[in-house]
Amino acid sequence: MTDKDDAYWRGKLTPDEYHVLRQKGTERAFTGEYWNTTERGVYTCRGCGEVLFES
Repeated sequence: MTDKDDAYWRGKLTPDEYHVLRQKGTERAFTGEYWNTTERGVYTCRGCGEVLFES
């Protein structure tokens, strides 16, 4: 994920995604889109597409 330049990542990611993936940020607890979901799914990295976990 680090072989791309900053302009690439700013164009690919939303501001919140950029903050988390490129600036070591985090979102406030209990505020994300999926924090309380009960749906089954596969969660992937927005930077590289790798599967992070399934629920």
